[in-house]
Amino acid sequence: MPGLFTFGVSTPAGLRAVWLTRRRDSGESVDSMKVYRRMDIGTAKPPKEVRKQIPYHLIDVVEPSEQFSVARFIELANEAIEQIKANGKNIIAVGGTALYIKALLYGLFEGPGADERIREKLQQRLQVEGLEKLYEELKAIDPEACRLIHQNDKKRVIRALEVYELTGKPISSFQTQWREQLGSGWKIIGLRREKEQESKRINIRVKKMADAGLVDEVKKLLAEDKPL
Repeated sequence: MPGLFTFGVSTPAGLRAVWLTRRRDSGESVDSMKVYRRMDIGTAKPPKEVRKQIPYHLIDVVEPSEQFSVARFIELANEAIEQIKANGKNIIAVGGTALYIKALLYGLFEGPGADERIREKLQQRLQVEGLEKLYEELKAIDPEACRLIHQNDKKRVIRALEVYELTGKPISSFQTQWREQLGSGWKIIGLRREKEQESKRINIRVKKMADAGLVDEVKKLLAEDKPL
């Protein structure tokens, strides 16, 4: 069976170098933003000439106006894995979206689906009462979840309150249900640089993005017919 290597990499740590040193294999992006089309500069997608050398998966798969969930990622990732295995290639999954890496390796917890009625009610409360009030409510209900959810993370705060209202159980109780997804045929490799060195690389990268047209890319995305 072809090997599966999972690289947990912050972008400035050398993600592209990982791809280029494994040219005989097939790559799978584990990045929550590279899935969106026309978000090229801001998400640091590999240039087209590099993509010609290495088969990439899970890049440019949805429109910027579409919602993309970890469940959808797993669905597409599993399809790509089967295709790569059928071609007899090693699978190199590279990226820094920790939730996607965890879900790829261990599966998703069996939590409830979204409830648009409850979510809309929570969104209205957010507008009237403010995020701080909702976060304090979540802290009283599920302090364990608040250890992982930042107080400014509106999306995850609302999701946690939604799960509690739907089930009467804190979302953290569902998140203990991770199960093994891919078996033992994979290796996890983490790459990092010293903080000072990485900060310098981030600053250089941001300047290169700006010079490459990041502002124009954002303006074009904001001007599209369907809102982001």
